[in-house]
Amino acid sequence: MADVIENKDKRYRTTTDLEKSIFSYLDTVRESGIMNMGNGAQLVRETFGLERKEARFVSNLWMKNHNRDGNYEIIRVDGLC
Repeated sequence: MADVIENKDKRYRTTTDLEKSIFSYLDTVRESGIMNMGNGAQLVRETFGLERKEARFVSNLWMKNHNRDGNYEIIRVDGLC
């Protein structure tokens, strides 16, 4: 797992290569408008072959950290289970 950086009440860490791939994929799906991103975890599960819990976690990471420029080098991880 990547190093965690703490800043007051916030926790950050670098993304893994898999997370970067998934985030890029979810950005593309969102921009296409073909589906409601509330179903992102199911899509991640089907596309990347992750277990339900892991797919939900990564989808939640993406939702918490989504940004227009697609820069996901460091992501916020506090408040996620």
